[in-house]
Amino acid sequence: DAVTDDNGVASLFLQTGTFKVSAALPDSFVFSTTNPLSVTMTNGGTKTGVIGMYIFDSGTVSGTVFNDADNDGVLDAGEKGVTGATVSCTLPDSTYLYALTDKFGQYSLTLPVNDPPKNSPFTLVCTPPAGYASGSHPTISPVWVKLNDKLTGKNFALGSFSFTQIDVDE
Repeated sequence: DAVTDDNGVASLFLQTGTFKVSAALPDSFVFSTTNPLSVTMTNGGTKTGVIGMYIFDSGTVSGTVFNDADNDGVLDAGEKGVTGATVSCTLPDSTYLYALTDKFGQYSLTLPVNDPPKNSPFTLVCTPPAGYASGSHPTISPVWVKLNDKLTGKNFALGSFSFTQIDVDE
């Protein structure tokens, strides 16, 4: 068995011969290519194969990760978005989905439908980039996604910080 990395790539080492390589679908995903793939390996050869999949029934969740200058947890006029924060959601089957914020601190994350059946709420988690710390609410939960939902305003407040080094020997 092989596990994919953050980019969905798995590496297998096979002996010479013909093999079938298959992938298991995460919840709410469907295949967009043939599964399994038939692969024939020759001595010293390499092969690249693609098994495509995508979220079938989905909606989007979006918002802004911002530097909360006044520490009130609310995105106010003049407060700037934070670039490079990670907003993620781990699905019940352990599939990890994430988006990085753009230069305005905005993100959009496509998630599978969980409403109905409304039995496993999603939790959004914000991981701040260097120089920022999570605010008082680093998660948003519960998140319920209906078919074609466009849930907006799922914002995360961060605080910025810096270190100052003082040399006591001087």
